[in-house]
Amino acid sequence: MKLPSDGSRIGYQEIAVSANTSFTLDFFYFLDDPDLGTLTVDVLAGGGYDANQSLATGTVLGTFTDKSATAYTYESIAFNSGSNTIESLYIHNEGVEAQVDDISINCNSSNG
Repeated sequence: MKLPSDGSRIGYQEIAVSANTSFTLDFFYFLDDPDLGTLTVDVLAGGGYDANQSLATGTVLGTFTDKSATAYTYESIAFNSGSNTIESLYIHNEGVEAQVDDISINCNSSNG
């Protein structure tokens, strides 16, 4: 996905998960000019969010923010679903064109 530097676009996807399970979100990303801004990838508890990230306050299960990658770079976020059976991926940028690619979610273990 390509996110323009003006922040007018987000990436958002709800996913069904098993409760009380550990996961890893894997992805590649890069920033057009890291001196200008940041990319943030959040895993949010539950669903029903929209472009207003303030709705997600207090529900972040895992997050990643960067302002340095000038070539495609691998990153991962470990998180646990807790009692939730829906999680949301919320990807946004600020001040810099960003690209995110090859997103996958892997189940690590069930705790329940």
